[in-house]
Amino acid sequence: MFHLQSVPFVCPYQVEITCPVAVQLSEHDPEKRCLTEALPCQVCPHYLDGAQALFAQRRVQLGRLGRQILTVVRERGTAYFPLHAALRTDQPQRVNLYRLHKALDALEALRALRTCCLPTVVPCADNSLRLVLRETRWVQGTAVGEVLSDFPVGQHRAGWRTHQTEHTAGWRTRRTTLAQTDLLSVYIQQVVTLVTAVTHHLVAATEPVMVARCTSLDSPYVAIFTHLETIDPVAHAALQQMYVRALEARRRAISLYHAAEQQRAQSS
Repeated sequence: MFHLQSVPFVCPYQVEITCPVAVQLSEHDPEKRCLTEALPCQVCPHYLDGAQALFAQRRVQLGRLGRQILTVVRERGTAYFPLHAALRTDQPQRVNLYRLHKALDALEALRALRTCCLPTVVPCADNSLRLVLRETRWVQGTAVGEVLSDFPVGQHRAGWRTHQTEHTAGWRTRRTTLAQTDLLSVYIQQVVTLVTAVTHHLVAATEPVMVARCTSLDSPYVAIFTHLETIDPVAHAALQQMYVRALEARRRAISLYHAAEQQRAQSS
């Protein structure tokens, strides 16, 4: 599920820097906390600088599966989404989950994407018509991943060194663009987007799961609404409206299901 951490804190990618978003949130939130999964690292200049320093020390090989993942991620934009579901529906062949997780680990180490585990509605293993709620890996594209997608990496990793100089200007341009980004606004937008996406999966769960995940006082889900209300009341109101609409859609779906079951029982 979601994780809330205290602010401010040191940037996890450059230990000599304090996270700029964490500093801003410490001034806006009396409880001094943030939603870890919504931090806008993917568009943070420090994240890009750290990646450049990393690539200067090693050669890079994405591999066929790595490039396939980056293609899917880039098509989805910068929002988090459950990768397993996307690969299941978008790709003609099944992907080996072991190879998939190894490729995700490699891409995350390169900072080409970010991952986290969140609740996801998936088909049951023994009955594909039955849906269950499971924690799966969600991914988010980064500015580094966009740059890597455009790099012509050759066989035996020779292409990276060959084209590294000509792409230096591209890195510099991307750094200039990211330096103008309002990171706090991106953070707030990502809180709303991420909680909305997860809510659409949670409403498919059973009633006890919904109560435990969404209404329990010690649930991170509830704490996020309180956190957002202190830093942006307008975004909080929009998120509240989304939650109400999701619950109404859930009730309608349950009513239609019971009506269909009753009609089926009467006809038999």
